[in-house]
Amino acid sequence: IIVGPGIQPGNPVLDLAQRGQHQDRHGLTIAAQPLEHAQSIEIGQHPIKNHNIPCLAQAKTQGLGAACGRDDNMRHFAEGTLDKLAHVHVILGKQNAHRNGMKKHPVRTALRLAFALALSAAPALQAREKPQPADVLIWPQARRAVEFRQMEKVFPHARVVRSSHPAPLLRGDPIAPRIMLDGQFVPVEQFMARDQSVGLLVLQNGRIRLEAYADGFRPGDHWAGFSLTKSVSSALIVAAIRDGRIGGLDDAVTHYLPGLTGSAYDGVKLRHLLSMTSGAAWSENYLDPASDVARMYSTPADPGFDPIVSYMRHLKRASPPGSQWLYKTGETDLVGMLLIQATGEPLANYLSRRIWQKIGMESDGWW
Repeated sequence: IIVGPGIQPGNPVLDLAQRGQHQDRHGLTIAAQPLEHAQSIEIGQHPIKNHNIPCLAQAKTQGLGAACGRDDNMRHFAEGTLDKLAHVHVILGKQNAHRNGMKKHPVRTALRLAFALALSAAPALQAREKPQPADVLIWPQARRAVEFRQMEKVFPHARVVRSSHPAPLLRGDPIAPRIMLDGQFVPVEQFMARDQSVGLLVLQNGRIRLEAYADGFRPGDHWAGFSLTKSVSSALIVAAIRDGRIGGLDDAVTHYLPGLTGSAYDGVKLRHLLSMTSGAAWSENYLDPASDVARMYSTPADPGFDPIVSYMRHLKRASPPGSQWLYKTGETDLVGMLLIQATGEPLANYLSRRIWQKIGMESDGWW
């Protein structure tokens, strides 16, 4: 449920969440969860830790320093001065809804109703702020379940054109495995629900043995690949070597990315970049806003530099190249930049031409 400037206490959106139910125009009672049962709350793009939710939900104004924090957004929420908030995003937990006996898709119904009420009762309702790349790291699970299947609508993407001659995957003998979970064997569907998975595919010898979906996900839908892209980038490096665009894995990274000259990447080879053994110092803490993985997308670029190259050129040397492995998302981005420089093509175009179309991909991809 999202509220913005101009939303006052007593608005139907807040009534729906705090008082637990609302009578819609069709006469159907929608039972919603009180805020202390919310799966998560975001205020000003910042998630509120679970132990703070009860304090905020009950609008307590005492003990904010210890229980709810000292952030002004938290204070406005707790004091009920919602007109001063940039936005509030409340995600009602589906698990809580089922526990309280609600029928199929109660949370989605309640959210749709809440938006309808907000639009009719509060013309000042504003859209959520446009997310920044680092925000993905702290999205609550319920938001990930929505956004990860439509990331091309959240951030700019380029289309990876599908094959004109799709190659179908053949079907083999189906299997119905039972998986050990909490000391007992359960069906795949129960395992997926516990694991919060929306799709599961089992291939054996090129044939589909199991294909299952959950949470409204369908065979034609797509999902963000995230770090699986590392394997795609590595495959494209091999393609570029075969195309003569890259000399080999022992080429200097600075040969293709001269903006890194004079940095910790002096003497680093392409094979070091692919294996994350460059020796550059790095912090991959997704929960720390001061970590490198969070700051690389938000730090202003040096004049004339690509933002990623600009950030990576300021890293310190922690160990000799090739001597120590350290996981670095930023180096995967450097591989992408290196491919663009070496091939002279956008990544999406090169992937489509060299791999996507040749292996018979049925659908467009996004990069």
